[in-house]
Amino acid sequence: MVYNNDSTVNGVETRRFSCFAISNDGKNATMVPNNCTEKQTPYEFPKSPNQSDTGAKLYLSAYASCRETSVCSFPDSFKNTVWQDSTKGNLTFTNSSMSGWYIKVFGQSIINWECYDSSYFATYGYLVFRSKDTISSSSQYYAYLCMRLTRVTDYSYYYYLLQAQVYNAGQERVYLSTDYSVSNFSLICDTRNVEPLEQFHMLIRSDRGIVWCVAAVSGTYTYVMVYNNDSVVDQNTTHRFSCLTVSSNGTSASHVPRNCTQNQTPDTFAISNTGTNTGYKAALNARGEESKCNFPNNFKNSVWHDSTKGDLQFTNTSMHGWSTTVFGQTVRNWECLNSTLFDSEGYLIFRLTDTISWNVPYYAYMCMKLTQVTDYSYYYYLVRGQEFTAGQERILVSSNGSITDFTSLCVLGDIAPAEEFHVLIKSGFESSAKRDCPNVIRGNFDYEYYGSDGSTYCSSSNDQWTVCRDNTTMTFNYTTCNKTMAYSSGGNVWCVASVNSGYTYLIVYNNDTHVDDVDTFRFTCFAISTDGKNASVSPRNCSKGQTPYAFAKGSSGSNVGAKLTMTSYQTCAAESTAVNLPIEIRNSLWYDGTKGNITFSDKGMSGWGLTVFGHTVSNWEFIGNYFDLSGYWIFR
Repeated sequence: MVYNNDSTVNGVETRRFSCFAISNDGKNATMVPNNCTEKQTPYEFPKSPNQSDTGAKLYLSAYASCRETSVCSFPDSFKNTVWQDSTKGNLTFTNSSMSGWYIKVFGQSIINWECYDSSYFATYGYLVFRSKDTISSSSQYYAYLCMRLTRVTDYSYYYYLLQAQVYNAGQERVYLSTDYSVSNFSLICDTRNVEPLEQFHMLIRSDRGIVWCVAAVSGTYTYVMVYNNDSVVDQNTTHRFSCLTVSSNGTSASHVPRNCTQNQTPDTFAISNTGTNTGYKAALNARGEESKCNFPNNFKNSVWHDSTKGDLQFTNTSMHGWSTTVFGQTVRNWECLNSTLFDSEGYLIFRLTDTISWNVPYYAYMCMKLTQVTDYSYYYYLVRGQEFTAGQERILVSSNGSITDFTSLCVLGDIAPAEEFHVLIKSGFESSAKRDCPNVIRGNFDYEYYGSDGSTYCSSSNDQWTVCRDNTTMTFNYTTCNKTMAYSSGGNVWCVASVNSGYTYLIVYNNDTHVDDVDTFRFTCFAISTDGKNASVSPRNCSKGQTPYAFAKGSSGSNVGAKLTMTSYQTCAAESTAVNLPIEIRNSLWYDGTKGNITFSDKGMSGWGLTVFGHTVSNWEFIGNYFDLSGYWIFR
């Protein structure tokens, strides 16, 4: 996509945007105005919506090249810098090359590398390098190097090599190929052959200040990399990096120069490449360290009602009450691990305070993405796939107790589905968490109740369920039907949070003085159809896959809750469901590559034109913001 900066364009011969589809060899291209078309290729005329040819085909012959010699550029933090590698010494980076990572392949020295693929660095931490020079043997070979890096600070990383050891490369973990352009990423980065836990390497940017303890990973033991900031090291009696392997109880350690060795333990000397003892052993008197992570001020020293887990008690650095079962053991005590992204993106990351014993010690991590509803309430999603060893809870269970990398703890592609949200309300401020009930449920209803146990209630024609007296409150008349609704003995519940994803999913809060968590619950979920005629009801939270037309499923897969059919005899819905656009886009003008000028107001936009049934439509109202969750804005 290219942008034309002419002072004016006429929308016919000249356009603001154009799309080029270019072949890999740079010899063929097609060009169309505005945006790329479906199935556009470099070799055939693009097709317009009526399937006629449009745009142009181009044939290109290069008489000069200004391409970068490398196929990629390094991340900004590496460009034109020097980094100290705990194993290899100084590594010098330019925009697209790296020198200093020394190996011998077929007896030939390789020290110069170029960036081959950095596209997965931001998401997964991968950097892939290719040797700049060929390696002569029976054929001409190239060496490929795959690092998986984990950020420790702004100026330090630790990394593992993802490849099997290669005999002809002195047992270094590289991939050798006669192919100058290996397209199969999994051949270069072989995740089945990642280095063992203790064989991690450290990178520290050399133009920054003092760093001492720079990285640690934990399994059966804890492996700690330390950095020596002496102005000069002789690589004999003094070294830039060294590794400590520390016992789980902190009473013993072994120490070696540079990086940890394979199978290094705290109680025996490490073994060098020649098979001799190296380094030293030490007895330690260990002392713990307080958590460096603090919860946001709104959570410190307070109690919050969780729609799924009950009451959560927060201190400055710990949280008690979010219980789950891991390897058959109930755990509920967590500590703050990372809150740095809370203000900007709503993330809170927790680590289990205690270890879980199962052959080796295990640790649990939890990533919440919270969205503020009121000053005293949030809803949140767990950003993780389901964990079999934790009863399908969306947490990470690992033998590594020192995971800090955001992308390892918060897997954005595995965020819970829209209906699987949870609500937090601050204790003592319950009434301040009330909000208007969704439009689809704003009315007075007659209803019928079908229990998951086969029971039927409220089948007369005068049952009364109203939201019109107070837009924030559902009220059930137990005189006309005495079946407990919304798990409330009092028959009054407050709307506190809702999301829309095909259906409306609503969480309500029950203000009964007491609940027994059998027949009455503090929170209830309603999954409501778009026409407001059907709903399913379940205690606590909405469940994965819940719809208005079928019973919700419990953790065992059995039916829970009830189904409802509703008939509205009065509506009190708001005239418009438009909501405010994000503040950064309100009352501004944007240029759309396809539609031209788009003008945004507080709650809508104009200019995005199309023709429906012969009528031109260009004015829209904003009705849904799911940008943080899944990148969607919805207009009507």
